[in-house]
Amino acid sequence: MMSRTTLMTTVVNREGANGGLRLGFNILIFVAMAKSSFKLEHPLERRQGEASRIREKYPDRIPVIVERAEKSDVPEIDKKKYLVPADLTVGQFVYVVRKRIKLSPEKAIFIFVKNILPPTAAMLSAIYEENKDEDGFLYMTYSGENTFGIIEAYDQGISV
Repeated sequence: MMSRTTLMTTVVNREGANGGLRLGFNILIFVAMAKSSFKLEHPLERRQGEASRIREKYPDRIPVIVERAEKSDVPEIDKKKYLVPADLTVGQFVYVVRKRIKLSPEKAIFIFVKNILPPTAAMLSAIYEENKDEDGFLYMTYSGENTFGIIEAYDQGISV
């Protein structure tokens, strides 16, 4: 994965046909997050054991860790560990998170899995299978804004 500095250098160094700089407008959402505090607080073996026990006891549920993005302006969530029905959609889970952090209706919230906004209609079971951590948990991060995004430069012939 490119660093922000590398990506911005790549964007600036692209030359257009007439010597001008070209920028693309495809956006890649990338949230600058610190390593999960849950991971820092609990060793890998303990997390693996817990996730394994949960999946054995509740095979129709997904073990999820939800944490706030590092520089987010929304409140901290009161509970980080969730046992979520596998048939719940991302959109339905966003509703659960909104309720837990007591977010006002006019305030937007964005949920990220591995720094990507998952589709709101996607089932958590599919998101889990594609993105579960080596410890067996699905890690989700929430933020009050998605403007942490950086531009992914594609050559679209736009000169500046």
